[in-house]
Amino acid sequence: CWDGPAPTQVLAFETLTHTDLKAGNTFEQPLRVAPASMEFPKPSDDMNVELPAASYSMLRLRFD
Repeated sequence: CWDGPAPTQVLAFETLTHTDLKAGNTFEQPLRVAPASMEFPKPSDDMNVELPAASYSMLRLRFD
């Protein structure tokens, strides 16, 4: 649950992950590890989000 007003809109949801935890980008493969859009969760005061293992994720929310 949120401690305050519930979000009114999901603006963006992206994650950065790869099956090889030591993977990196090179000049030959510049997009080997790249952000990918995720399915937006429904904004509410009890919002749940599933994240891939070993990932960095960004969820941008609007609160009106």
